[in-house]
Amino acid sequence: MRRDLGLMIIVVVLASQGTFGTRSSHAQSPKPASKSEEPSKKVDAKDILGSVDDQKITRSDFLQLLAGADYQPGVEKELYSKLMDILVDRALLKRHIEASGVKVTEAEVDDSVARLDAEFKKQGQSVDSFLAQAHLSREELRMNQRLVLEAEKFFRARETDELLRAYYKKNQDLFNQNMIVASHILLRVPAGASAEEKAKVLKRITEIKKEIDTGKMTFAEAANKYSEDEGNQDKVGGYLGKIPRRGRIKSEEFLSKAFALKKGSVSDPVETKLGYHLIKVTEKIDGPVKFNFDEQKDLLRQQYRIEMQTEIVAEERKKAKIEIKPAPPDLFPPATETAPAANRKR
Repeated sequence: MRRDLGLMIIVVVLASQGTFGTRSSHAQSPKPASKSEEPSKKVDAKDILGSVDDQKITRSDFLQLLAGADYQPGVEKELYSKLMDILVDRALLKRHIEASGVKVTEAEVDDSVARLDAEFKKQGQSVDSFLAQAHLSREELRMNQRLVLEAEKFFRARETDELLRAYYKKNQDLFNQNMIVASHILLRVPAGASAEEKAKVLKRITEIKKEIDTGKMTFAEAANKYSEDEGNQDKVGGYLGKIPRRGRIKSEEFLSKAFALKKGSVSDPVETKLGYHLIKVTEKIDGPVKFNFDEQKDLLRQQYRIEMQTEIVAEERKKAKIEIKPAPPDLFPPATETAPAANRKR
């Protein structure tokens, strides 16, 4: 499952940067973490919300993320699922980095915490006040800072100019903001379909491509006749319009094949979670600017790091035993705002 841009970086450095966003209007002021919540103490079983193998995800962990959520009543179930997913990813990434053997000294942690204190003071704020809002103890802050430093060392060692240049070359359409104009034909494969059922759909869409290749019908005619995409209900020939390399369409399988096509060509069948597609590119549009490697290396490094993290987490998920319990009924604070719903932020 692909994550939003910057998600994993936010997860790793969340506590160190204080980027907890705007608090929800109905959230109660949190209390500082108690002694029983500190990492060195045993956590009560009722406060364990899930686990990644033998690593527990606690109520305190969840409340740290919840402190930064700007949400309205009624979305708690969805928000719980999303935040627990983030905590699972964080645990998996942390485990992978620690297993790599990256070392951070106590002196480095001391220096990081001191710089954080100084940064808060510059802004006329207090780290201790922030810790109270974030449900963090000083010990937990140090643990978070250590993870930030370990992550930085881990990724920096894997972000050589050679690798970054190769990554840029592979992803020029993304960084140059190139687009394509495309159409597609979709034959759906039901979720949980057997290999035999998938083979039947693949055979059918292969036959459709032969009809197009031999001139029996145009791509648009075939799309209007065969495509099972709801977006083609008005018989628009499977037209999708302009497509950027990232953002509008989520399927990497679809995008990588589409951007590799020459103008006017039709792809072989492309499998996505929806089923099988035929893709036709009718226009290739160069982006407004050319990406400059030397001037924008930091942006490139950030994107490369995010993708590396995503790949690490995906691989770790395959090996991990993950358990997420139902949300306790008292996990979310009760609403305190009495203003009409029309006046609330949407």
